[in-house]
Amino acid sequence: RISGKPIFSDDGTFMGYRGTSTDITEQTNAQQTLAKLNDELGRRVEDRTRELAKKTALLEATFESISQGFALFDDDDRLVICNRIYRERTELNGLSVEPGLRFGDVIRTNIGRDRYDYPGDTSEEKFERRMAHHRNPSGNIELRGKGGEWVLSTERKTSGGGIAVVLTDITDMKRAEEERRVAQARPNRGTQ
Repeated sequence: RISGKPIFSDDGTFMGYRGTSTDITEQTNAQQTLAKLNDELGRRVEDRTRELAKKTALLEATFESISQGFALFDDDDRLVICNRIYRERTELNGLSVEPGLRFGDVIRTNIGRDRYDYPGDTSEEKFERRMAHHRNPSGNIELRGKGGEWVLSTERKTSGGGIAVVLTDITDMKRAEEERRVAQARPNRGTQ
């Protein structure tokens, strides 16, 4: 880089230039290297974004293909993702199932609409007992719905502090158990 100023005498005669020059080869090379690295980083980000989009689509397709309701709640107990079956079961309560929905809001709505027979005498006791199990899941919970349906709720903690919820319709199994119980309670007429 060269910069200079023309120099003139008192009578206006041109006398030459006074200036400086600076070697900017290193700076130019560094700028070119930085531009190349920036382009490479942009390509890598685009490649990674495409890869993550494919994996996300595959996971979503997998969640949709299973016959149970599935939901993942983060460490703040907010919905991250769910499948259609979970969404449909939950929307029966009038809730809009969107990412960010709190698990506690699902339970409060279930209790308020008397959707399932939760153990407890008061609404608050039912809520606290259900949330205690959710926060520290141990075993499964069988929920009897007011319409005669049965749901098995399986909850597991994730390594990131969230909770995965799987809802399985066990209505047919419960009806078969009840039929067996009734049949076994009848006296056996052939042995009298």
